[in-house]
Parts: sequence; C-alpha cells; structure tokens
Amino acid sequence: MYIVVTIENWKVYKAISKELNSVGLVEFKDFVWYKYYNKKLAFIWGNCHMHCISDYLSYNKEFNEEYGIIKFQEAYMCENPDEWIHTLNNVDLFISQDIRKENSLGEKHSVEYLEQYLKPDCKKIIVPNLFGMPKFMFPQTYFDDDYMSYEGTMEWYKDRYIDEYVEKNKDCKIDDIVNNIGDTAEIIRVIKPIYNFKAGEE
Repeated sequence: MYIVVTIENWKVYKAISKELNSVGLVEFKDFVWYKYYNKKLAFIWGNCHMHCISDYLSYNKEFNEEYGIIKFQEAYMCENPDEWIHTLNNVDLFISQDIRKENSLGEKHSVEYLEQYLKPDCKKIIVPNLFGMPKFMFPQTYFDDDYMSYEGTMEWYKDRYIDEYVEKNKDCKIDDIVNNIGDTAEIIRVIKPIYNFKAGEE
C-alpha cells in the first residue's frame, strides 16, 4: 500500500505526516505529498537569497515536471537541522548556500554536516554567499543595522552619495537627486520612503 496525501496546505500535510509516522509509516516509502508523487526531490537550504532560487524554480515548468521542491525553510529559523535527516536521505538534488562549519548558527547548519546524509548519487549545487554583495557592486553603499528599508524588509545598505547630497541640500526633491546622482526608476522607488518625500514631488 502506498498513500498519496492530496491535502493542499503544507502545514496540514506535515501534521498528517506525523500521524502516519506514529503508526509506523515512513514518508517517501509508505506515503508522500501529492506534489512529490512520481517526481525526484529537490531540497533547498540557506537564507535570504535562496528564496529567490526557490521561487524561480517553483515557477519553472520544466523543473517542476521533473522535481518536487521540499518546502523551503530558512536555515537561521531552523533550531534543529537533524529534523531534516530523513528528508536528506531521500533527495535527488541538494541546492544550498555555502554555509561553512564556522557559521554563527552552529556546525549542524553547515553544508559539510548536512551533505553526509545525502544519497551517493544526489546532485549538489552550492551557491556562493551573497551577503554584502551591494557593497561589492556599489562601493558607495554602507551598512546600517539600525535601518529598516521600504516595505518592511530588512535592507541594511544605504547609499553614501545620496546621504551626503540630502545632508547638503535638505530641501531637495527626488528630481534633484535623480538629476545629480542617477536617472533610474529604482533610485526613485528606494529613496522615496527612505527620506520621507511627499507624494507628488517626484
């Protein structure tokens, strides 16, 4: 007997999974979520920018025809990575941020620790860490851990050129900044909420 759980909600599936485990059934051997049925399994591990990879792959038709993506969880929110050991034993593709043993979360969050539980034929893709990339691409940016950016997301990097211009020209408008620093829609989108410009001044 093989059970395919057709519930749509992931959290409900995990609750059902625990109940099935309690009566001796094993995930991937005796039962599986319908989104994984007859597919290879892909496991994505990491923080922040790994969301982009997970989202991109989840919308890729060709990828989804072959792989079922294990529900993404950011590494820093996982208190005990050992809870994923059984899943890792069954995945066919492991995509991870390059988390080293010396990371701040602990050795168990590292690629080196997790990959020991992968199947011998599991494909591995390790993605370089991108934390700090704004500084690499835009040297004028700087880190401000007290700054929360637009839309409530945590974007700690601010632009030194913009800050200096606003400091010297306190009554400036967005048009002034764009004309003196750069003419991009992205600048307007980002700096408007940062510097509290009033609607209509752009």
